[in-house]
Amino acid sequence: MGQSGSRDEGFAAENAAYPQQASSSGVRPEQQQRESAVVPTVLQWSQGGHAVYVTGSFNAWGERIPMRRSGQDCVVCLNLLPGTYQYKFIVDNEWRFAADQPTVRDEMGNINNCVTVEDQTLFMREEPMSGFFNDNAPNLYTQALPDVITLAKEPPQA
Repeated sequence: MGQSGSRDEGFAAENAAYPQQASSSGVRPEQQQRESAVVPTVLQWSQGGHAVYVTGSFNAWGERIPMRRSGQDCVVCLNLLPGTYQYKFIVDNEWRFAADQPTVRDEMGNINNCVTVEDQTLFMREEPMSGFFNDNAPNLYTQALPDVITLAKEPPQA
């Protein structure tokens, strides 16, 4: 599991199978669709160490991705396509898994962490009746201030 190449080389090699068809912006439609489907995903290591890296099925276990310090933790934000991924941390040259995160055993019996990345387009839509994007929808909730007459009314009797 060595460092075979950069992430950019891996992305280019991964996309080499797509036809060389460019859109007006110079980006292949397949690549543009893949890039719009990626989900920023934060991985976190909270158990100390000086040099902390992560690798996993998201990069075919091929590259140690350095993690950055954030307070007492180490974090990295990866742009991943929706799916389930296994990963492991390399802390001071020792392979480790985070016990406080979901784990799974691989086919060789190793314990790895796992993360499921969900497609975010489902959450990016607003319901048409919410009125968020549409001025014609019924306004069930407003920020209109009550008038003076409404403010002067006595509260209802129980």
